[in-house]
Amino acid sequence: MMKHILCLSITLLLLFSASGCAPQEKDTVSDFFLWTDGYIAIADGTSYPFSLSYYYQSQDPPLDPEEIAQVYIPGVEPAKITVSGWNFNELQTDPSSGYQAWGMTFDLTFSQEKLWEICDIGFSLTDGTTLEYPVGTLVFDVGPAADPPSIDEVDIWSSTAATGSSNTYPYKYPLGENNKLLKLTYWADVSIEDSNGLQESGALPLTFSEAPLKVVQPRLEVQIGTERQIVYGNICWCGSLTLSVDDLAACQAYTASRRSGAQ
Repeated sequence: MMKHILCLSITLLLLFSASGCAPQEKDTVSDFFLWTDGYIAIADGTSYPFSLSYYYQSQDPPLDPEEIAQVYIPGVEPAKITVSGWNFNELQTDPSSGYQAWGMTFDLTFSQEKLWEICDIGFSLTDGTTLEYPVGTLVFDVGPAADPPSIDEVDIWSSTAATGSSNTYPYKYPLGENNKLLKLTYWADVSIEDSNGLQESGALPLTFSEAPLKVVQPRLEVQIGTERQIVYGNICWCGSLTLSVDDLAACQAYTASRRSGAQ
């Protein structure tokens, strides 16, 4: 329940955060999803709620939530990655930005433990047509199931959930007495580790992409007592607090570029 509430809150935050002058030049697409790159570590066997935000400039959205019959991941068998339980929040951004928007939250279920990469999202409409959109590069690291630690062992909820910079990932995981944070993986194939124990908090660079929005949910390896355990951290939306109209224009250009490259 906590993660569902968090995803909904972040969706609302993203929809209201864009501000500034209207873009001077328009790209060849009028609608797009926020360009989001990220690393999300999750436990196998869980249904994971994830949020995306959709922007458009026309009078009516080319993608109307009321006409969506099914959500899917293009190029992936439905049995491999199941998309279910989606819901929508129809909101507007600041009219001066020239954009309108709505957000969606949906549940993802993965069929096995491995790195899964999602770059696009597809929609089957009630009239039988389909629409597909690039969303960025989202890597889901599905690992072994693990019971969440008690807050006295590792406090996963103290870590920052949203920031104003997409270039830095701040973390904070207070540990119980005699416990150690041994390794923190925060991007695909990118981690920090120390057998003597890492600092409980810090800031790590996110220079792996130019995406205006980056999302990180780390995988921690923690020594609790005498045992080394896997712990899945709290999600952080890096850059969501200062999303600007220039950022939206970059998302629009990214979508246009990806669609042009696919032709």
